[in-house]
Amino acid sequence: MTRFVVIVGFMVAFAAGLTIGARWHRDESPATTRPSRHGGWLSSELNLTPAQREQLDRIWSETASRGGRDWEERRRRLSRERDEAIAALFRPEDKVRYDQVLKRYENAMNNLDKEWRASFHASVERTKTILTPEQQIRYDELLRRHQSEKGPGGPRGRDMNRRGDRRPS
Repeated sequence: MTRFVVIVGFMVAFAAGLTIGARWHRDESPATTRPSRHGGWLSSELNLTPAQREQLDRIWSETASRGGRDWEERRRRLSRERDEAIAALFRPEDKVRYDQVLKRYENAMNNLDKEWRASFHASVERTKTILTPEQQIRYDELLRRHQSEKGPGGPRGRDMNRRGDRRPS
């Protein structure tokens, strides 16, 4: 009975987190989170030419289409599959299966993060190819500053627990 209450509590907390996360994501201004069609903050910071802005928009639009909604949907699907598998485990003798489910989920999330980081890194490198030497220096500074604000490991770095959920700050 205790396990059932814990699992139901987990599912309620998970649903609340999804609701808040979806609202937070919807409330974000695209101009403050990534380059917009008109160049956004990066264009301003690097003093890009119109041709460079157009190329930058193309580079990051491709990255956003590969990431963004698709990435979040894949994360939600993996979480849902994990939750359904956990809900099926109520007996103590199922502990081994429980650990296997968590391990499969952790591996899938790590692979998903590796894909996203590789895509992001490729776009960073492609962005550098359209910049002047002075703009490249400024871009590198911006990337370092952004990384120091996010902390080591990026969005799912060391602040994640074994299951792939954010640890409380």
